[in-house]
Amino acid sequence: MTFYSCLEYGGLYKIPILDKAQSMSHLFLIRHGQASFGAQNYDQLSQIGYSQAQTLGRYYQKQSVHFDQIIHGSLTRQQQTAQNMAEAMKFEGALSQDPALNEFDSENLLKYYLPQLAAQDKQFKPLLNDEWAWSSSEYSFEIVLRALMDLWQADLNCPFESWIDFQARVLGFLNAFSHSTQDVGEITKKIALVTSGGCISVILQSILKLDNDALLDINLSINNASVSEIRRWATPTQPLLDGAFSKSPLSAGPLSTSIGPKETSANNKTAFKLLNFNNISPLLESGLNHLITRK
Repeated sequence: MTFYSCLEYGGLYKIPILDKAQSMSHLFLIRHGQASFGAQNYDQLSQIGYSQAQTLGRYYQKQSVHFDQIIHGSLTRQQQTAQNMAEAMKFEGALSQDPALNEFDSENLLKYYLPQLAAQDKQFKPLLNDEWAWSSSEYSFEIVLRALMDLWQADLNCPFESWIDFQARVLGFLNAFSHSTQDVGEITKKIALVTSGGCISVILQSILKLDNDALLDINLSINNASVSEIRRWATPTQPLLDGAFSKSPLSAGPLSTSIGPKETSANNKTAFKLLNFNNISPLLESGLNHLITRK
């Protein structure tokens, strides 16, 4: 591999020029379609959600995008999104499932931390009688979600999956998956990961070295059935950069990325690069504005 150096972000970076033998994968991080927000069973696609997944699949079929693999979490809304997308794009392979791609436990997040919010600030007390009232507007949704996330991220004794454990689960999956995926020669594998906004945000936080406030900004920006793309390549053990970044608070540790500290314990290591974020072009091209949703 050939390297060239550039001065950026206050440090000297050794950027790899990929040779033909480089092992690469193109990962499509797909958020599930709209779920049944406010319904008795949230974990089902709404009719809009089904349309979003099918529209995405038809777009990929039209663009001749062929996935080598489609992996989804075990949540129903993630499975339904993957299945409807795969059918619409005429995907011929078998879908794979991994619960590591599941969203954080939002049900317990509400049940456990909402009473704490109400005890701290009387403006949250009405939510104890109607837990969905906080979603009545984008403003109230963001205010309450930020407050809940702050409590969860700071709680080192969380009785359910903690913030740190959630980060570790998501990043652990991606690192393990990346090291188990073998590409051949110049072939770049295209792999779809159908997951949720929290998981996508954690991955991008690690790649871009963002703090938790910025992570929540990302999370609130991710549309249903949107696509964020990252490129992964396996590299020799020679460091990709000289420089240092501090970890974000309460971080489970960064992925090996193209702009951050590297840790390597094997002959190869993995670098990640963000290609695009929250792409909703497939939905926009359909001309159906009602398909553009975030919750």
